[in-house]
Amino acid sequence: QQQQQQQPPPQQQQQQQPSAQQRRAAREASTRRPRRTKPRRRLRGCPAADGAADFSHTLVVLEDGAQATLLEETSSADATSRGIHAGAVELLLGRGAGLRYVQLQNWNESTWHVAHQAGRVDADASLQWTVGGLGSRLSHIHQDVRLDGRGAHAEVNGLSFATGKQRMSYYTQQAHHAPDTTSDLLYRNVLRDTARIVWRGMIGVDADAQRTDGYQRNDALLLSPDARIDAIPGLEIEADDVRCTHGATAGRVDAEQVFYLMCRGLTEYEAMHMIVHGFFQVVSDRIPVELVRDTLTGRELEKLTADAEAVLQKLGLHYRCLLYTSDAADEGLGVDLGGRRI
Repeated sequence: QQQQQQQPPPQQQQQQQPSAQQRRAAREASTRRPRRTKPRRRLRGCPAADGAADFSHTLVVLEDGAQATLLEETSSADATSRGIHAGAVELLLGRGAGLRYVQLQNWNESTWHVAHQAGRVDADASLQWTVGGLGSRLSHIHQDVRLDGRGAHAEVNGLSFATGKQRMSYYTQQAHHAPDTTSDLLYRNVLRDTARIVWRGMIGVDADAQRTDGYQRNDALLLSPDARIDAIPGLEIEADDVRCTHGATAGRVDAEQVFYLMCRGLTEYEAMHMIVHGFFQVVSDRIPVELVRDTLTGRELEKLTADAEAVLQKLGLHYRCLLYTSDAADEGLGVDLGGRRI
């Protein structure tokens, strides 16, 4: 009897020392979201030392019917540390699942950023994917969305703010492999100084993917005459019953808009911030989560605040609004526009 009391039964021994299969299942459970759950997580990563390399891999798996929201933000430990980030993102959605995923990149301008991101959407599932690119010296991102099941839907949003000598490159692909699938992509870019952004988008429709509805658009706002954007949308369609459209626009800030705002009491910086904020607002309005919208707005403000005077000098804006009252009965608004009084 004493020996039986000292030795635990075999079942208790197995619980104290889980097998390799049990440990593997526990690890999978930490990244796999079961049905009828709506978690929200916020991750943040940064290389710890100067000259370090970071190889991150984000894997999100949603089972059938699961719902999740994930905000992932990456940034450097300080403003001067050098490094390289080579990351990967995989988003796997089961039938009827829904995922809102936001990846905000805010590395310093001494970091090189390379990433390959892919999402696979099963039948009747919905993916809302937002990418924000603010930092890094040079970045190159491949973003692939595959609609594998009937009725799958994907909404892809992107915003980039490049300044100085930053170089950003994006290659996006919307692949329709099943019928009755929809995709909607909208990228908006703001460039300043001598920054350059290259975007190449492609909508692919297989022969069996009938009744596909695909859309992609890229808009760019240039704050400096030396900034440059290269936008190349494309279509590869093998089906005959589809609706696919694409387009790209680029233009400079309208000086009359800045002048109009300054005549109503705003400074040059406030007017410029309002125009840029309104340009990005189209993307942020598509995101229903308040936390995500506030984060994007805050990072946008930080980027715009840096070296604001250089922005105004590049644009050559020197408007002054003068309110005067004459001795006569008439009163009016006098505007000094480049030495000419109106």
